[in-house]
Amino acid sequence: MTRTSRRGAALAVGLAGSLALVAGSIAVATPAPTALPAALPGQSPTVELGVEVLLEEQLDALDGQRVGLITNPTGVNSELTHTMDLLIENQEAGNYELTALYAPEHGILGGAPAGATVPNYEDPRTGLTVWSLYGATQRPTAEMLEDVDVLLFDIQDIGARFYTYIWTLYYAMDAAAEFDKDFIVLDRPNPLGDRMDGPILDPALSSFVGLREIPLQHGLTVGELASFFNGEFLEEPVENFSVVEMNGYDPDDFTEGYGLEWVAPSPNIPTIETAWAYPGTGLVESLNASEGRGTTKPFLWIGHGDVNEVEAYELAEELNSRGLEGVHFRPMFANPTTSKQAGRLSGGVELHITDPAAYVPVRTGLHVVDAFYHGIDEVDWREGTIYPDQRCETEADICWIDRLSGDRSVRMQLEQGVDPDEIIAGWAEDLAAFDTAAEPYRLYEDVVPTDPPTTDEPTPDPTTDEPTDPPTTDEPTVDPTVTPTTAPPTADPTVDPTTTAPSVDPTTDDGGAGDDGAGGGGGGRGGLPSTGAPLAGLALLAGLAGLAGAGALVARRRGARA
Repeated sequence: MTRTSRRGAALAVGLAGSLALVAGSIAVATPAPTALPAALPGQSPTVELGVEVLLEEQLDALDGQRVGLITNPTGVNSELTHTMDLLIENQEAGNYELTALYAPEHGILGGAPAGATVPNYEDPRTGLTVWSLYGATQRPTAEMLEDVDVLLFDIQDIGARFYTYIWTLYYAMDAAAEFDKDFIVLDRPNPLGDRMDGPILDPALSSFVGLREIPLQHGLTVGELASFFNGEFLEEPVENFSVVEMNGYDPDDFTEGYGLEWVAPSPNIPTIETAWAYPGTGLVESLNASEGRGTTKPFLWIGHGDVNEVEAYELAEELNSRGLEGVHFRPMFANPTTSKQAGRLSGGVELHITDPAAYVPVRTGLHVVDAFYHGIDEVDWREGTIYPDQRCETEADICWIDRLSGDRSVRMQLEQGVDPDEIIAGWAEDLAAFDTAAEPYRLYEDVVPTDPPTTDEPTPDPTTDEPTDPPTTDEPTVDPTVTPTTAPPTADPTVDPTTTAPSVDPTTDDGGAGDDGAGGGGGGRGGLPSTGAPLAGLALLAGLAGLAGAGALVARRRGARA
């Protein structure tokens, strides 16, 4: 493959960074869980979580219902008590019964490796059946739902399109609509706030690391995203759908983690700093370099076994010269114990996020990919991933970078040596259009400034987005109403996503939903995602998936609702 600037000079950088529901009465009592942990002292959450609002204010929503809970270790309240325990504890008071649990990638307990099949089993602590949504199917079947009236979803998302929990949500909603079940989302904060960034997914690249046409960094809470799915994407919307909203949610509080203890949503997102970096450094999954799996710094260290000490220092100097906001790079060596570069002392760089409010994840990640791809001869696009025969040699190939970025032109431009900031400018118009389309589904009011300006300068309207640059290319546009397909491209081996969990490269540690982006085609009806009606208000998105590049960050200021 032709490549430019293999150890080239620094690129000029001028752009500023860019469920609650019900469950019925059943004769068989659910076994009580063992003792719950005591409340944590000294915690100061800035938000009241959806599960807390449900139990304190809306428990009557579950009256007389049989409840199924889709969750994992992140389904906890601010005192780290799990939602399944809270629901069991309150069954008598609420006149409902928790009858089933549903596990996403990594399982209910959160310890399964990425891409590993999660089995069905009986939970020994509660006696409840745990149905796998990452095994023989990714979409609940009629059998899985026969003992529930309402599905509750309580999982912490981390705001990136290739994190698979949101697609577990999508398929569960699709099944709830088909089988006439109610659906409630217990809302949780977005660890990245409400900033949007990255390309809108090209439907031709649809897979379980991105089923539908949303930005790489979507800027919505899981409740807002579910509302968007129900209103825009599902062919048959859930008739009785609701979101238990948080109290006090202000997305600007993401820099302090909303005062909540961090619970790892998947094995390789151990800290909130990892979550801040993930939407960008997750793109390193597309290279044969390590993104830090098998080290103590997943997604915060990037390295390769052929990078020596001199080159590691050069990489750090190069990246620090690019004007990337809120981050500092230092040379670092590691010996990954698993996944790519396992067993090799590898040189690379560690990211130190010095200012999370200024840090722009996707821009940073794209520059990191560019620096390694053009700066180290041995670094190339990763092949084989979940599709063993996958190749990344021609424009016609569908590469892992294409599925993760959601836009094949990102790879094309990187290979041609286009400045990453020029690529980024290409997605600004699409992002602005998506932001407009998502506006009706936002659940939390705009921030109203408490202190008036002290100068005579005109007061900016906090509800408007900053001007964005138009696309820089004339790439052909794509009809956003085109049905995306989760079937693998013809260049890849045939995978039936409705019968098997996505096949994953055995050298990877964590799959897409959890930590990387491993995950194959979907498990919707007939193996395809529901398409639904065209996106309301998306007239501007006629070119949503075909424009070159992956656009400028849309920064918003939304705020707390009492």
